[in-house]
Amino acid sequence: MNLRVRPIGNDRVLSVRHVKWGLDWKFQYPETIVTAEGEFMAWPLNCRPNWQYIFGGGWSYTWRPWPGYGAETRNLGCLDDEGNPEHSNFVEGLVL
Repeated sequence: MNLRVRPIGNDRVLSVRHVKWGLDWKFQYPETIVTAEGEFMAWPLNCRPNWQYIFGGGWSYTWRPWPGYGAETRNLGCLDDEGNPEHSNFVEGLVL
């Protein structure tokens, strides 16, 4: 099997291409990170991770919320399927 994995732009999206089958997939990591204390990362904003190529063909990234990240995400006014506010309780300090 011949797969190619690469980040897309400066968001947390990866492109996975299966060359032999001529197929492409796009994966977003992670959608959200939520704990009982609150959210650390949410998908509505471009998170701008620092992608790094890893020896052996892999990719990784580091990410830390910037000042105002929680407020910016809350201000988007996202609602869940039942009309309840989403992404309103952010906890700062996590580094991925």
